[in-house]
This record gives sequence, C-alpha cells and structure tokens, in this order.
Amino acid sequence: MTAGEQDETPFTGVLEVVGDEDSEWPSMVRVFKDRERYRVEDLDGSVLTIHNLEHTFAFRSDEDYPHDHGVPIGVPSRHDNEPGSTFHPGAYGHLIARRDPTDWRGDDFTTPTGPARAMTYLGRAAWEVELAPPAHKPSPLVIVVDAITGMTYEQRSIQFGLLSRWREIEPVESHPNALFEWDGDVHTFFGGSFVMSDDEESDWQRERAERAAALGVGPLELTVRAEVHPHEADDDGAFFASIEARVDGVLLRRPTSAERWEPDINYPHEQRWSDDTWDWCVASDGSVEHLTQIRRQLAEPRPEHG
Repeated sequence: MTAGEQDETPFTGVLEVVGDEDSEWPSMVRVFKDRERYRVEDLDGSVLTIHNLEHTFAFRSDEDYPHDHGVPIGVPSRHDNEPGSTFHPGAYGHLIARRDPTDWRGDDFTTPTGPARAMTYLGRAAWEVELAPPAHKPSPLVIVVDAITGMTYEQRSIQFGLLSRWREIEPVESHPNALFEWDGDVHTFFGGSFVMSDDEESDWQRERAERAAALGVGPLELTVRAEVHPHEADDDGAFFASIEARVDGVLLRRPTSAERWEPDINYPHEQRWSDDTWDWCVASDGSVEHLTQIRRQLAEPRPEHG
C-alpha cells in the first residue's frame, strides 16, 4: 500500500458522519478533493470549509469567535497552515485529510488487533483493519482503507456502530483552482480584514477570563517546546529570528453520565476521565504530556462552579 494524498485521483464525493444529536454539522456533505486541497459544502451548496496548502477557511466558526465584535457571521475565519499545525475544522476535516504520520505513535488506535481483511469498497480494492483502543476508550475502531492510496473510506466503532463513511466517490480529471481559494473578507485572531480595536480586544479577553473563572477552569500552565525561525543571518554569525511556541486544544466537561458522549473534536491526542461530579475530555495538538499536565491541574482545588 502506498499511503499518500499525492497518489489520490481528484474526486467529488459525498461523506456521511454520524455525530451527536446536538451537532451543528449536517450528517452528509459534498466534498471536492484534489490531493491535499479540499472544499466542503452542504448538499445545498453552502460552503463550510476551504482548505489549501497555505490556509484553511472555516465558514462555521466556534462560538468563541468574536462575531459580536464587528465580525459578520458570514465572514470565515482564516487559519495559516504550517508543518505540524495544519487546521482541519468541524466534524469532517480529519476524515477528509490524511492522518498525520506522528498520530500513529503511542496507543490511540494505532495497533491492529489481527490481520487485515481484503475487501471491495465502492468498487475499489480495500483493506479492513481493526485497531485496539487506548486504555481510556471503551471499544476498538474498525477502518476501511484504499489498498493503493491508503485513503480512509469508513470508520466504525465495535460498540457504537458507524462513525463515518464515504457514500459516493466520483473521480475527475481535475478541479478548478478557484474551488480551493477565497479572496473575500476573512477574520483571524491575529489580524485580517476585520480586526478588533484595542479596547474591544481587551473587553473580549476579560470576558473570556471571567467566564473561565466562573466555571472554575482558570489559566493552565504547560511546558511548551519553542521553535526558532531565523529570518536574517550575517556571515559573522549575527542573526534575527522569531520564536514560536503554541499549543491548541479543547477542554470539555459534562455532569457525570453513562450516556454515550462523542464530541466533535479533531486533535491527535485525547484523554477522557470521570470524577464524582464531571465527565472530562481534553484534546490537543501538542503532546500526551500536555494532556497529563492539564489533567493534573484540573484535579487541584479550584473555586466552586457557580
């Protein structure tokens, strides 16, 4: 098997995802894919995501995005794609894009429970593989992958059933480049066509801090690896470089319950646990150690939720 998006033939397809009842994402979407580039639309043609090599445009933003600070609802958020920090939003991005090779480290659905089974999927030669779950997850994951390119066609849980599958895949010779570009207004947290004033930024940051404090989940301290990016260098060894250190992730909780809980999250590392009051889930693009640090701090005494 040659696992690489560069080996895929461009195609148009329909992807089905089984999510929570309260998910804001539709269960089926139309996807236009050309190797690493893709575009996701509702079946009625409304665009949800545009992803190219440089940027990802998310047209359905998380509720934390500051639309109440002068950013119109219809303006997408723009995320800069860099090695190790490519953004795939919503319930579909991680199913459309190829799994990062580093995700196969550790024990998070990385180890087959037995030999692969040869099969056919949508008329294509494929392999079905069952992957063992990590200790904090209850059930193995079964994936069906293309025998040539390694593209994932279907994912299902032994315990919960179907999670996602491609319903249609129609190869095309090529897609217009315009499908994967956006030249309209954008918003980013670090600038863009719509930028908050200093006062608005200060108000927004204060509101976020107050909300976190009210929930008893104040600032967390993490050990983060910093990358150094030289921009200018002289023959005598003098240089100018920028320093980049970042970790993105999500933290969720709900009252402790035996009901199924499958949040729409897309990060390579995830941990879940329960205490006497809450079910917790933390996920990150950093490292497993970051999750351990977060979990340890959340276990420390904090103000009561009010």
